[in-house]
Amino acid sequence: MLSFVLVTALAVLPETPNDVYELVAIDLASVKPADRPYTRYLTSWPTSPSQRDSLSSATSFWANSLSWSPKLVPLQSTADGSLWRIDLRHFLWSREAWENLAGADPYFATTSKNAKGEIIRGWLDPRVEATVRKETGSTRAVLRADWFLARTSLDGPKGFFQQGFYSQFLSLPKTEKDLLAILNAKEESKLPASAKFNTLFLLRGGAVLQSQVAQHNRGLELLPTLIGADQRFIWRSLDTDSNAGDASVLESFAGTLKVAGKEFIFSLPNGLHGYYATNGQGQQVAEVPTNVAQDKGHPHDGIVYVGWKCVRCHGPSSGINGFDDVVRRLIVARKAGLATISKGYSDEEFKAKLEAYYASDLKDETERERESYAKRLKDCNGLKPDENTKNYLGWIERYLYGPVDQATVTAESGLGEEYIKLTSPSALVGTIGGESISRELFEANWAKLMQAKVWEWEEKR
Repeated sequence: MLSFVLVTALAVLPETPNDVYELVAIDLASVKPADRPYTRYLTSWPTSPSQRDSLSSATSFWANSLSWSPKLVPLQSTADGSLWRIDLRHFLWSREAWENLAGADPYFATTSKNAKGEIIRGWLDPRVEATVRKETGSTRAVLRADWFLARTSLDGPKGFFQQGFYSQFLSLPKTEKDLLAILNAKEESKLPASAKFNTLFLLRGGAVLQSQVAQHNRGLELLPTLIGADQRFIWRSLDTDSNAGDASVLESFAGTLKVAGKEFIFSLPNGLHGYYATNGQGQQVAEVPTNVAQDKGHPHDGIVYVGWKCVRCHGPSSGINGFDDVVRRLIVARKAGLATISKGYSDEEFKAKLEAYYASDLKDETERERESYAKRLKDCNGLKPDENTKNYLGWIERYLYGPVDQATVTAESGLGEEYIKLTSPSALVGTIGGESISRELFEANWAKLMQAKVWEWEEKR
């Protein structure tokens, strides 16, 4: 039987990373041994108790938005609300995805040796950390919830504002073709040979001349899928880098538009939404090129990142933005009609596809998708779509863009003003004088701050 290092229960809220690890060790002892290798934790530290409900709501929403489970999974609160215990199997997360994320974590570290054999001092009690690592098999079995939100809401390879693990947690592929295969989506379906045409065009769509983020006109398509709850769909935008010629939605119809990029919203098995983007060749991208689309209203960064910028754009509208199809307006116009877009096409099958593609009024379906999303969201965290979006984005943006002042440095390190003044890097000492620094700079200096202190377990050696 594996034994746990003895840890005295904390009488107060955790003040340091080591306090968090001690709480994890205590809670882990109550978990069945067979479940420990799948057990992970998110911590509300260093958030104040007054903010905990807000963080819990945001974390519940986003954890379930990273899940292929058909069920909404509630967060399991423990350690007087300081921890949320997670079973990787419940969200269908891979251990590899968690470990890749954990490898980027700056906040929890124990003393170790690097490749050169040099000692790198940490700030976790090695005995406690070793116990947690042995029982879970994880290099970081606990992560900050606000940091987790920020890093899994991005999808880039590196850089403070780019590094993210969204696709890894959802196991998203590298190409549009593979995504459609995973979602069991087909653009065409074979009909019996006796049918008038040998294919049925399953795509339906429309177009807009302007939209909230697109730099040019864009096409919008709705595909059926087998993945979802009561509503199953994929919305795909066809984004262009021009408004004319073969990039014009008024000159190129029904999938013939020349695209520079695509953005996807698809239904997850639990009824929440997933996000994806590609370049014009159908290869996955982590952010949309600014000549294709921009978040024009964001005060800090206009880049459209997958996926928190997707929530920012679509979340307030219950997950799906409506649109007024300019091509359909032409079709139903008394003086124009379907002939307007079928003009020049002699192939009867293609004319039929044009009619099937544009003739549907998608407003009713969009409304059903919105109602479904709102219901699932309420079941997830009790919030309305606009409330949830504001709350979730608040945590992302506070972490990425919020200033770090003296109070923040003290609260997160658990170290006093005098200690910070005497031992910290100059960037952090400046906060004592009333300056604020970026989270990026704080992360870069965090290890130096924590390594400068001689911790209790080191004194006892």
